[in-house]
Amino acid sequence: MQKESAGGITLIFAAFAALVIANSPLLGAYKSWLDIPIVAGFGGFVIDKPLLLWVNDGLMAVFFFLIGLEVKREVLIGLDPMDALAPLPLGIALGLLIGKQAGILGFAWLAVKTGIASLPESVNWRQIHGLSLFAAIGFTMSLFIGNLAFASPEQVDAVKLGVLSGSTIAAIAGFFLLRSALPTAEEAQAMADPEAKAEPAE
Repeated sequence: MQKESAGGITLIFAAFAALVIANSPLLGAYKSWLDIPIVAGFGGFVIDKPLLLWVNDGLMAVFFFLIGLEVKREVLIGLDPMDALAPLPLGIALGLLIGKQAGILGFAWLAVKTGIASLPESVNWRQIHGLSLFAAIGFTMSLFIGNLAFASPEQVDAVKLGVLSGSTIAAIAGFFLLRSALPTAEEAQAMADPEAKAEPAE
């Protein structure tokens, strides 16, 4: 859990578990669980909401707070590169896959070519491309906005299909692209300490 990728990996497994539950006899029990009333109060101030609304209202506020902190961090100190099929669903999937890649990779290339920015040391364009693919993984905000944009259950299901399929393709493609682009452990150690020499064999 100390790795930054742990949250994303957990989210992918959670999405897979949600798909299994939604298409199994457990769906009814899951919906009933979301309807459990939870009451919190202090004096005359009382909040009485089902669990689903506590998740939507409470946890989303925490989510946006953490996003704000992360954006502030990136603005102030930047990112350490070493750390770090219907028309509607098809359009959403392509929007995630193509839009994110074109936006991130295209603007990064433009910034470097115009001299506004430069690539960090030991970072190449294949790695930037891989990161742009990972940025196309969208669950929380994509599904949240999709639920706000469409009213009918059919359209909402199409949104979910597009988001999940596009995110899955982006995750797989980004994993294999970065795996081929990133240095091995031995190469990373050699770059970190280029003057280090192996001890002679006895």
